[in-house]
Amino acid sequence: MFARIKNKFLSFSLTKQFLLAGLLLSVLRSPRLFYAPRFWAEEGNVFFAFAKSHSWGETLTLVKSGYFNLTNNLSALISAWVPLAQAPFVSLTFSFLVLMTGVWVIASIEHPLISEKNRWILFFLYFFSLNIDEIWMNTINLQSYYCAILFLIGFTQIPFVQWKKNLFRLYIFMTAFSGPNGVLAAPAFIYVAWKEKSRERALQAGLLCLCASTHAFFFFKSYLVGVPEVTDRFDAHSSVLSFFPILFIKSFVLPLAGPISAKIVGNFCAQILSGPFAWVLNGLLAAITLFSLYLIFKVLPKTQRIYSLFFFTALFTSIAFFSRGHKSLYLNSFGGGRYFYTINFILFSILFFVSCYSEKKFMKLTKRLVFLAIAWGVMGYCRNVSGGPSWRSEVKLYEQDHNHILSIWPVGWTIELAK
Repeated sequence: MFARIKNKFLSFSLTKQFLLAGLLLSVLRSPRLFYAPRFWAEEGNVFFAFAKSHSWGETLTLVKSGYFNLTNNLSALISAWVPLAQAPFVSLTFSFLVLMTGVWVIASIEHPLISEKNRWILFFLYFFSLNIDEIWMNTINLQSYYCAILFLIGFTQIPFVQWKKNLFRLYIFMTAFSGPNGVLAAPAFIYVAWKEKSRERALQAGLLCLCASTHAFFFFKSYLVGVPEVTDRFDAHSSVLSFFPILFIKSFVLPLAGPISAKIVGNFCAQILSGPFAWVLNGLLAAITLFSLYLIFKVLPKTQRIYSLFFFTALFTSIAFFSRGHKSLYLNSFGGGRYFYTINFILFSILFFVSCYSEKKFMKLTKRLVFLAIAWGVMGYCRNVSGGPSWRSEVKLYEQDHNHILSIWPVGWTIELAK
């Protein structure tokens, strides 16, 4: 029976295989969410609550935390139109469609060194890079998946088929208008467009620049009028002393040695960074991290190397400077994890490409590191996503008493609907 199922699966095209595998992995991780979806944090507390009490135009143009999130706004708008008990299904649908669109892109990208077999490695990295509950199946953190796939679009070749080009353009537009992370790739895409002398790359870079200027306008307007969520990003950024410890722990220790090891190392670093040997520790980890990145990036062809450096550096620097809260939150493997899914996906995707370019010995080492990261992801994947109250039960309470404040995921978050 197993052989029949395997043969049937292999008879499908590669794209269908990827989509079917993506569906099965999604359901396997959190089957409860597919029959009892929920709102997650600001997704319900801010966006859905706003949509229920404002016009469609105000909802579509809502700017939160200094940036525009088109996917969130669209999801909240449609959620507000459907019956209250069914509203989280809209968020689930948006999240699942974006996730599966990324799967389709992985199946569709073109690169001379990516065989069908190797392409599965990218697929597994997409699902297993960093298992963080807070980015799973909610529209608030979709920019993590958006940005990971954006990196692959810029790294690989331009599609030959026009309809694929058009879909890639749409994906880039949605990525850049669904959070600030995507627009950080604009310099990297500009560089590739210049090196390749490609009209299509120039169009992709132009889309990112257009969206970047829009985000910059909203961000600085919010800063000038004193929006706390924006001004706090300048007043409470992480210490420069935590930059390399953060990168070392989140992108090397956590994916290669697991969360418990990362927490132990993170707590140790947090203690050292608060003492007189902070610069010594930072210098040591900076040397280890930079040398490791040098060994990884130097193998890539020049255009891909500089593109990857632009992309990786811009993303990490923005996270390190503007992540609110004390640095120990991000040194601890269980804090701030959502910011590092994209960085880890990019880093281990680069390792995968390095294994395609490098000599035999280095190729074996890099592939083993990628497989190790995937293995840790697999071990933490098949478990229940952190729970919370039942939305249907909350809606029943609200229908009995419209003063009831709806509880959502994670525990402690609520929605107060206008009466």
